[in-house]
Amino acid sequence: MRIEDKRIIPPITNRVVLSHWIEMLLFRRRLVDIDYSSTENLFQAAKCANLCDALFVAHALDSREAAMFGQGRMTLSDAHRERLIKYGANPDDFQRAKSNSWKRTASGYPLMREDWDSIKPYVMMTALRLKFDVPSVGAAIVQTGAQEAVNSLTALAARDENILLVEHVDRDRQWGDGLLGEGTNMLGKMLTQLLWEKRHGCTYPLDLAWLRRPNNTVAEYP
Repeated sequence: MRIEDKRIIPPITNRVVLSHWIEMLLFRRRLVDIDYSSTENLFQAAKCANLCDALFVAHALDSREAAMFGQGRMTLSDAHRERLIKYGANPDDFQRAKSNSWKRTASGYPLMREDWDSIKPYVMMTALRLKFDVPSVGAAIVQTGAQEAVNSLTALAARDENILLVEHVDRDRQWGDGLLGEGTNMLGKMLTQLLWEKRHGCTYPLDLAWLRRPNNTVAEYP
């Protein structure tokens, strides 16, 4: 599915609580029946190679902390370290940062699953389908907030227009457009696909080549 429309629409970025994650993407039964506090928590949990790190992200962190942990930017407290050890982390893997604080590893990053770069678009798309309750996903969603975003996408789907949604931000050239369109806008394109899926009551396969194109090749920028 390719949408070559030139219309730029403000991004839909709010999050909702998710439950019943797709086991085929997480490969871990213990991560399926969890109410995640945000799509960020779910996304970062799916990234982890070790179950202890995934459970820590799922149960112990808010969305900001989940992003920091997954990106190797989080300084851990003694309590964080003890909780990770409780989930099965090796105590020898931690590196002392300063008094009463730790890094998860020498690099600061939790071990990432080897196939992450290839599967992360599918993880994000499945999380968004759960969030926006697209038919045929086969998973439940618990909506405790951001209902306005869900309603907005549903309203756009009801309009007979070829709309391209854009995550219009300057610091993200993968999920956003980089402000000037040099970014790929993967989040906006996935939301655009969700719009079409809601409109037609079915799901479409991801077009990775389209997702990875710079957004200024599919939308005009001033």
